[in-house]
Amino acid sequence: MDQIRKTLMKSGALLLFLGMLTGIYLAGALTGKIPADGKMVLGSHLNALFGGLILFALAFSLPYLRYSDQGLHRLGLSMIVANYGNWFITGIKALLHVHGIDYTGHASNDIISGLLNVFVVLPAIGGTYFWFRGFQTPPNAEYSPADQQREPAMPSASPRQRKPARAAKKKGRGRSASR
Repeated sequence: MDQIRKTLMKSGALLLFLGMLTGIYLAGALTGKIPADGKMVLGSHLNALFGGLILFALAFSLPYLRYSDQGLHRLGLSMIVANYGNWFITGIKALLHVHGIDYTGHASNDIISGLLNVFVVLPAIGGTYFWFRGFQTPPNAEYSPADQQREPAMPSASPRQRKPARAAKKKGRGRSASR
């Protein structure tokens, strides 16, 4: 799990950095020096910044999810693909001046729409759904399988097994009376 967390945090940091670099692209688009739709580039810039934060949040929440390492790896991969895809495809569609929200019959728009569906919409919906579901404990289980691997259940001591602190002092651990 530590390697998965490290990968998510590293991917999040890189995506934040790419979002900062996209700010330069944004300045060029808004000033007209780059022939791109400035509003879409702004969307790409924000997609990278928020996507990086989402990857950090996922990395933080991994110990609380009930999945095996293989399940956590799949979840992380789907969220990385969705967030990087959102940043990259939005940046490209700004250059093409297409929205890619629906299939319109124009080749560039339809290609962007297909790419968004495959690399952003499906992995993001699937990833966030399974992220949410991972917090739920199985029915009739005190601990989830992942919790049982990470931290053993503490046995509860009955009142007879507990020794009060006073009993230890009475057995010669207290102050001596000859001062």
